[in-house]
Amino acid sequence: MRGRATIFVLHRVHAPQFGVRGHSLNYIGNAVDALRASGAEIVPLRLIIEAHTKAEPGNPNWVALTIDDGFADQYQMCREVFVPRGCPATCFPVTDFLDCQLWPWDDRLGWAFEHSPLQRVELDWGRGVQPLDLSSPSARLASLRIARSACKQLPGNQLFETVNALATQLQVQIPTEAPPQHRAMTWAQARELESSGIEFGIHTCTHRIVSRLDEHSLQQELQTSWQRLQSELAKPLPVVSWPTGLPDDYTQRDERIAARLGIEAGVSTAGDYALIGSHGNTPAFTLARFGLPGSISRVLQQGSWIERGKQLVRRH
Repeated sequence: MRGRATIFVLHRVHAPQFGVRGHSLNYIGNAVDALRASGAEIVPLRLIIEAHTKAEPGNPNWVALTIDDGFADQYQMCREVFVPRGCPATCFPVTDFLDCQLWPWDDRLGWAFEHSPLQRVELDWGRGVQPLDLSSPSARLASLRIARSACKQLPGNQLFETVNALATQLQVQIPTEAPPQHRAMTWAQARELESSGIEFGIHTCTHRIVSRLDEHSLQQELQTSWQRLQSELAKPLPVVSWPTGLPDDYTQRDERIAARLGIEAGVSTAGDYALIGSHGNTPAFTLARFGLPGSISRVLQQGSWIERGKQLVRRH
């Protein structure tokens, strides 16, 4: 475990009545309590970044909690679970979302699939027609994943237009403003959380896939998002959470641009421990995170040396 730390990423609070999949507040609280009881030390992400910058391996018991996007239910998550427990966390909000200029494209697409009256559809996103099954909730979810993956491959300047076109094919009108279950936290709520120990980092302005943006657009996404955080908050963290965060979603070009803008590090969703302390003063823009698992036993495995032991066994 030397030179490794666990970073978990959370998204939504579970609300199946609204089609929102996630974890219940009770489960998240139990996970935090179980981690601490197991000997894990829940620390601010900032501490892990600082250890890496100083070329220090950190503490193998360190666990950091992060939250992506900036939804209102994430404010609730922090306010009702993390703050009462004195538990640090870092939120990466989509700044145009908090500014009420848009709501994330992937949630807009999810809304269209959820509300389509069709049982089957043939969608065309510019690479040929593909039939998709909408005849059951599980089929809709599987089809939505196919559509999201296809949209992620599009040039960034086409993304929102394509999502709107797909909604038309699904016979759905996407609301201009986010519906209540998909609304953002406010900047006032963000400031309240910051005063209670929750930190905030960069997640771009629009949540578009950065590897699909041209250099100018990417620089604008990062720079403007960082400026908005600085203008609204006391001490934001100069760290970027790459939108969706999988290996194809950002490149070395994007890392170089981020470093040029003074951003110190980046986190992904690679599903692994974060490697820290091994690159000296070189910015680390590929710090891996685990998605918070759906069982406490898996949380404890990934929040300790046990998952590392399983990795070593699998190699042999």
